Amino acid sequence: MKLRFEFLTLFRQKIGQESLIVQLADRPGGSPTVREALQALEDSLGSRQLGLLEGGRVAENLLIFRKTPAGALERIRDPEDQSVEPGQSLVLSIAMDGG
Repeated sequence: MKLRFEFLTLFRQKIGQESLIVQLADRPGGSPTVREALQALEDSLGSRQLGLLEGGRVAENLLIFRKTPAGALERIRDPEDQSVEPGQSLVLSIAMDGG
C-alpha cells in the first residue's frame, strides 16, 4: 500500500517538500498501524530521519492527523492501535512547547 505523508512546519523545512509517498509493507490480516507507517517513513528517509520515533515509540511532541480522501482530518491519539486505510494520508506536525 502506498501512503502519502504531508508535512507541516519544521518537518516541511527538514524534508524540503510538502509531501512524500512511501510504500508500506503488506500486513497480514489488516492495514498497517500509524506507528508502523511512521517507521516505514523513517526507514525510507535514511540519514534524513525526522525523529518521529524514540526507542520504538512515537515521539511525545508529534502531532499526527489522518486525512480522508474527502479532506476531513482526525487527530491520531493512539498510533499503536489506530490503522491507516488505502486512500488516507497522514499529516505530521510538531506540538509547540510553552503557551
